[in-house]
Amino acid sequence: MQDVLQTATPLYIQITQLLQARIDKGELAAGSKLPSENQLVESLGVSRVTVRKALAQLAEMGYTVSEKGRGTFVAYRKLKHNFAQLSGLTEATQALALKRALNF
Repeated sequence: MQDVLQTATPLYIQITQLLQARIDKGELAAGSKLPSENQLVESLGVSRVTVRKALAQLAEMGYTVSEKGRGTFVAYRKLKHNFAQLSGLTEATQALALKRALNF
């Protein structure tokens, strides 16, 4: 993890991106507990303030939820699909035919 912390990007953003990537890859599954602040401070070699800022950003982005006295957990994410825009094969075919007719 130390290699990630070697760029000009602020440390809290690097930590946020590191944890976000682990969540997106499924290494940290929904409902699983993140390492404690102390564990992150020790393993990353950064201050507690930096870790807290990264965790706050993850929570703001909807990646984590904190439970007082229990820790920080990976949030169950909601699907972000707009089902109103989905169409069937028939509608897609008709739209394509209309588009071709107008371009002819």
